[in-house]
Amino acid sequence: MTKSNKPIFIDFLTTKVEQRTKDGKVDILTVVKMLNEQRLKNGLTKKEVTHLFENDDFQVFIMAMIIDLDLFDQLCAFHETQNSSVHKVTQKTLRKLGLYQYSSVKNKSGEKMWYHPILASKIIAWLNPEYDYLIHKLIAKEFFKDRIAISDLNNELMASVIQNIGMPELSFYPEINILLNKKVYGRHEKDIRNTSTEKNIDEFKELINELKVLLKIGYIKNHTSMISYLKD
Repeated sequence: MTKSNKPIFIDFLTTKVEQRTKDGKVDILTVVKMLNEQRLKNGLTKKEVTHLFENDDFQVFIMAMIIDLDLFDQLCAFHETQNSSVHKVTQKTLRKLGLYQYSSVKNKSGEKMWYHPILASKIIAWLNPEYDYLIHKLIAKEFFKDRIAISDLNNELMASVIQNIGMPELSFYPEINILLNKKVYGRHEKDIRNTSTEKNIDEFKELINELKVLLKIGYIKNHTSMISYLKD
């Protein structure tokens, strides 16, 4: 089945970006222009995308991406055709590897700057610190999602406690956390929740939901009875 050439438009910041459905490449020209206009308004200098390729860290980033996409052999073959002894990856290199394409204003669809979506995101993050923060926030949430999930569940339980049986004394929180750990992990020790597996998450979620129901129906009537329930 052939892929459709019909592009899709994605809301991005205060504009839209176009993504080709046939290969997933993203046109970032509009975003680059918009972000550079914002930089100039804020008294910052304009950034040219070509300057990013002079950054050694970016070169390492691109190389990691090329290896991950199994394009290293193609890269070596391309370098063998070049006379220069310096083999930095450039936009020309990316074009040969199918990771970048430029369409001039003469093109019927107008000027476009098509990049592989990972490169598109990297370039935009370089231009815009707020977007860079958003990317790192998403990465952190994905990498540490198990720990965050446990924390969210714990907060849900404490909210249910306050709503159904009132605000507890401060000593209640650490005691409950110790008992929850013993129920889910079989023991309590500092930072044990950092070792959470998917099974632990499921068990923790099941326990929290059980406690929330018992609080709501009045089976757990006060803070003491909740502690007693968890000790059984």
